[in-house]
Amino acid sequence: MKLTDRIARARAYRRIQREHPTPGTTLASKILYKMAWDRNPQLTVFADKVGVRRYISERAGEDFVVPVLTVIERGGTVDFSSLPREFAIKVSHGSGGVIVVSDRADPAAVLPEDPRVGWARFEIHPDQLDPVRVNNLLAHWLGLNFEWWQGRRPEWAYRHVTRRVVIEPLMKNPDGGDLSEYKAFCFDGHAQVIRVDRGRVVGGKTFSHYDREWNQLRATLVETGYAHPIGKVEPRPDFLPEIIRVAELLTQGVDFARVDLIDDSGQLRVGEITNYPTAGNFEFVPPEFSEWFGKDWIPNYRSR
Repeated sequence: MKLTDRIARARAYRRIQREHPTPGTTLASKILYKMAWDRNPQLTVFADKVGVRRYISERAGEDFVVPVLTVIERGGTVDFSSLPREFAIKVSHGSGGVIVVSDRADPAAVLPEDPRVGWARFEIHPDQLDPVRVNNLLAHWLGLNFEWWQGRRPEWAYRHVTRRVVIEPLMKNPDGGDLSEYKAFCFDGHAQVIRVDRGRVVGGKTFSHYDREWNQLRATLVETGYAHPIGKVEPRPDFLPEIIRVAELLTQGVDFARVDLIDDSGQLRVGEITNYPTAGNFEFVPPEFSEWFGKDWIPNYRSR
């Protein structure tokens, strides 16, 4: 990183610290405070899409780890001859930088010729797989710094993540439809809210929030001005106790994290553990929900 960029990044950290000297009362304001002040090395483990797998295996068990086809170090290229027809490619050090190769994708969709797309996500059909464009996109993403860039709040957790590519088998819903994603918001090892995400990697999604007894919470998530539709009321999943158990195992001793679990053909997998959901750039309607959500979490990093 150039000296001018280091100076600009340091100024960005000072700016977010000035803006959030205290946690505030809403979940978003507490996450922004965490971004400004928390420097626990554990955050780097969670942010690393490769490194977090060992943590998940040791705490919850190998069955909950998303299988890996291969990990490629920076500078390497993908050997497509060794891969199945469907798979997912991700870079380890950011949010986005994903290519899903699926028979369910639009057969007409193609990857961009110009790889300079930022932290995008793509879903393409196997018959449209272009190895050159894939490797160009991966090289682009591996060259990007997710921690910070001009005009963005810095996210310290990503600073020390080793940049790699990980390729996974494509996870599938047992009924052949969209994946069922269960995102457990945990505070000091206690799962308070579980969000169900429905929809595709590329395209619109619905979000529904439930308490741990599976009562739907009528709250609309608004991200950067966009109000996500609330999904239909979901039946209580048989594995709800397992969702809660695994999420709480993974967040014991952790003041806040979101644990994302996926129903992979009947086997729960931990997709990721998120330090800063949406980088704190969200709100809820009604606003009272923002005050209630995580109300007992009172972070304090400056006194450490």
